Amino acid sequence: IQVSRVTGGSTLERFTGKIISFTPEPTVAGQREVTIVCTDEQENFQRRETRSTLYTNIYSGCLIGSILDNAQFPSASRALDAGQDIYEYAHFDRRKIDEVLVDIIQTEYGNGFIRGDGYYVFHDRYYRSKTATAAASFNEGMLGITFRRDADDLRTEARVSISPKVIQSEGTIWTLQDPIAISASTTASFFGNYVDPTTCQLCAAGGVASPAIGTNILLNSNASGTGTNLSTNLSACITVFAESFKAVASNGGATNGYITTLNITGCPIISYEQISRTAIDATACGLYGTRTLTYDAPLMSNADKAQQFAQFLVTRYSNIANIDKVTMTLVNDNATHWEQILRRELDDRIAVTASAVAISGQDYFIGNLNETYTAITGEHEVTYTLERFGIGDAFFLVDSDVVGGVRGLGY
Repeated sequence: IQVSRVTGGSTLERFTGKIISFTPEPTVAGQREVTIVCTDEQENFQRRETRSTLYTNIYSGCLIGSILDNAQFPSASRALDAGQDIYEYAHFDRRKIDEVLVDIIQTEYGNGFIRGDGYYVFHDRYYRSKTATAAASFNEGMLGITFRRDADDLRTEARVSISPKVIQSEGTIWTLQDPIAISASTTASFFGNYVDPTTCQLCAAGGVASPAIGTNILLNSNASGTGTNLSTNLSACITVFAESFKAVASNGGATNGYITTLNITGCPIISYEQISRTAIDATACGLYGTRTLTYDAPLMSNADKAQQFAQFLVTRYSNIANIDKVTMTLVNDNATHWEQILRRELDDRIAVTASAVAISGQDYFIGNLNETYTAITGEHEVTYTLERFGIGDAFFLVDSDVVGGVRGLGY
């Protein structure tokens, strides 16, 4: 389903998604009203799991593209920044697509959402710095506006936590413990998870090799490994994931057999205890005291990068002007306002003048928007939550949907 409006010769899409439920309700006048509930693709991301390969030295934007491939999200409907971060090792086995996207966006300190035309949009953390031109200007024409500057939002110290990772030398990372029966002219398939031989803990691995028949994988006529070696009748292949593999083995002979030996080799990737890097704005500490922002960057493994990230965060949040929050409401009281309502999206830069709250030509970014349209009166109202820089440190707003009049976050 798509919700759009034609204005000035342009079709402006406000929502693209799918119907997930509808409820017909009879009225006292003998008519029927139908309530239709729709969601965008974020709802599908909450249901699908990824079993990913190991991504190495990959930019955040490219990694999001790979995860969207896992979700079978159309490549033609993406608008992705390249990203500022390069991840040495990234992997996501049997995790929900939306959780993975949140991890990437959080580590990048960016923004991701489904646009009105159905595109998945990813903006990296420098998008707002690079967007120098306001897409629209609003001068005293808003229905209502609030301004808030609150010292509780200040942070004078930033602490970024990361998990260092190291790849080890090649070794056996999975060994068959019990024989697997394969009847004549049949195929067996199974999954296995990698184990670090030095700690016996589950791990990710790189350089995982297909087992060599006759050496790393054997087929025998007896489950004990004795009897006739039937390995010449065996064919096998594995599909490699970051933390696991899928093996498919076929017995092409006329005799029932047992896989009695199977060893998978690769290079274990070990995650060490979390470490934190800290940056402090001494001047701001003198003014406001120590106010610590604790931030997890789940995909970051480089300590120097974490130090730079901490400096980035403390620069954002130690300046009182950077954390101003403005809420603005517009209605379609004229054609210009209505077109602006229809054209605005999350992360758009807009210029605002409102003398009542001492805002004069100040630029903000749309961090959240909530729209309502009443067909009976024709009133189209939108409320923007505006931000000077960055996004809130309490959570990452990936998407916002209004269903049944209730706004909920989509991750």
